[in-house]
Amino acid sequence: MPYTTNQEEFIREQESRIKSYYKSNKINLAGFETPEWFIDWYLHELYFNNNKCHYYSTSILDIRDLLNRGIITGRAVRGKGIRGNNLEIDKMMPREKYFERNC
Repeated sequence: MPYTTNQEEFIREQESRIKSYYKSNKINLAGFETPEWFIDWYLHELYFNNNKCHYYSTSILDIRDLLNRGIITGRAVRGKGIRGNNLEIDKMMPREKYFERNC
């Protein structure tokens, strides 16, 4: 299934995905007191950074286009997941929980 590369569709997709992500990772995301806080923070980061990775300044929409065209491939993870089609949240202080200033 091709990944969306349309900005508006991508944001709608992320709104839905990130709600589910919060529910599955609530303990690790304890620094965000409510699901709404986390979702608002995540979507703000997407807008503020033009959907770009902090490390490489590459837009996830460009990465998805490359995945769709088979120029690059995602990497399999546990279960049926594939890494590469969504921006990942990293911690600056790895031993700490996820919270706004640590992501």
